[in-house]
Amino acid sequence: MCTVDLGLSPANQSFEMIVDTGSSVSLLPAHVYETYFSHIPLKPTKVPLVTYSRQRIPVLGKLHLRAFHDGNTASATLFIVKSGSILLGLDLFEALEMVIMRNRVVLKSEQTFSEPLKVTKQKGPHSYTLDNGKTWDASHLSVLPETFTPPSEEVRPAEPATVHGAQSRNQRIRKQPVWIEDYVT
Repeated sequence: MCTVDLGLSPANQSFEMIVDTGSSVSLLPAHVYETYFSHIPLKPTKVPLVTYSRQRIPVLGKLHLRAFHDGNTASATLFIVKSGSILLGLDLFEALEMVIMRNRVVLKSEQTFSEPLKVTKQKGPHSYTLDNGKTWDASHLSVLPETFTPPSEEVRPAEPATVHGAQSRNQRIRKQPVWIEDYVT
């Protein structure tokens, strides 16, 4: 969820929008349009919208507004649909220069990355001092024995895509699995 102000200045309205970066467009249900923006005529559109499951979404028209979020402003094209949620699609998400960081929507300008910490010394078998002075306990991590070797994979020659080729390959694998000896001692 993300709060975005929509409207034509100075009369803007705040909305909690569901962020859906899988949607290429932003949606506004008809009841929200009628309540807040019915004084602005809808523009006709022939853009066919479909759901993730390829079901057609009836579109009543499109609406051009200004969108505001944390000091950023963008032109917004919202598709008016019969019902559903107020959806912030990828078009408006990118126009408002948003990113998702640590499960939150933030502006690209707020995006920060810290330099990786370096180990300055080992204090114990699983304990290390980092360059920021803090101690890192790595006892929860798996330690592989020195004798560990990753399982090998046999690269099989390409066979024609025939039923006979697939059957012979499957029989050979059943008779002689290459990888089993790496796991069974």
